[in-house]
Amino acid sequence: MAGGTFDRSATVLVDMDEVLAYYLEALDDALVLNDPEYPLVPYGHRDRYNQLGGPGFNLDSLAAGMNTPGLFRHLRPVEGAVDALHEMANEGLNILIVTTPTFENRTCAQDKFEWVDEHLGREWVQRTIIAYDKTAVSGAVLIDDKPEITGSMAPSWQHLLFTRPYNAYVEGVPRMGSWENWRQCVLPLLDAGRV
Repeated sequence: MAGGTFDRSATVLVDMDEVLAYYLEALDDALVLNDPEYPLVPYGHRDRYNQLGGPGFNLDSLAAGMNTPGLFRHLRPVEGAVDALHEMANEGLNILIVTTPTFENRTCAQDKFEWVDEHLGREWVQRTIIAYDKTAVSGAVLIDDKPEITGSMAPSWQHLLFTRPYNAYVEGVPRMGSWENWRQCVLPLLDAGRV
């Protein structure tokens, strides 16, 4: 998968949920299926990360929706994500998918591996890391939608925030609004990190 136009050995870490695949729309469907009265917050109106229900939402219903077997298996790919990852790898970047599992969802990890196999190819399963602590994974750049990523270590990577409505309030950070402009967003960060 390596060997392309750019001579770059840096590792780019890529989050899965809401960066490669639309998790929240599948979760919303599961929530309403489990509890038709569940107070959803429309996607475009979510103004903070983890805003998973409106006023008075039921925690048990939220847990049941998040733990739906197969929830992560059939997520819709984010526009341009699959092609962009192949382009990045073909141009010599070392791409790893780093995703956090939902602990109580017993099929989550397997679902994620099967999603990667179907949409990116079997060889990408070996490039997929399931990690609760992304700070423990080495790389030059992490593309992630979560506004703040904390863990047990000082991260080796620079966070490139993948823009979503719920992180719009974050200022002064590198952002990527869509996969079609990955070169303009990722490559300068890799160049800046070189000694």
